[in-house]
Amino acid sequence: MKASVREFYGFNEKKSPSLIMDSEVLEWGKKIIEGEHKRVSHGGNPLYNPSVAIVKVKFDQFVDAYHFQKTLQSNTARWTIKVAELRAEADEIILDIWNEVEESFASLQEEVKREKATEYGLTYVYRPMERIKNELHKVKQELY
Repeated sequence: MKASVREFYGFNEKKSPSLIMDSEVLEWGKKIIEGEHKRVSHGGNPLYNPSVAIVKVKFDQFVDAYHFQKTLQSNTARWTIKVAELRAEADEIILDIWNEVEESFASLQEEVKREKATEYGLTYVYRPMERIKNELHKVKQELY
């Protein structure tokens, strides 16, 4: 396009504008649609491949999708904060239940206590060093 025609669209250079970011697509979409209207009102022939009407429809669809996506991102951020707040409360409740179950079986031997606690949903996971100690303890008991 000639420099005089590019001015209608806001192009200052011969190269195409960057459309990497959403904000750039929004900016240049408006400029192109408005520029085409200005160019036609100054006596230029309308472009037909694609027509400005098709460009406007596609641009409006992009804007709607963009705003919908931004709304979803906002909701996600808000609910992530809410879940983090509730997590602390849930952790406290779980710890209270855990402690109550353990306390009720405190008088039993370690293996029996763990079996009874499992019936209430408490699952004990041995750390690697605890497994080794338990295995050594069992071997010592078998030897003596």
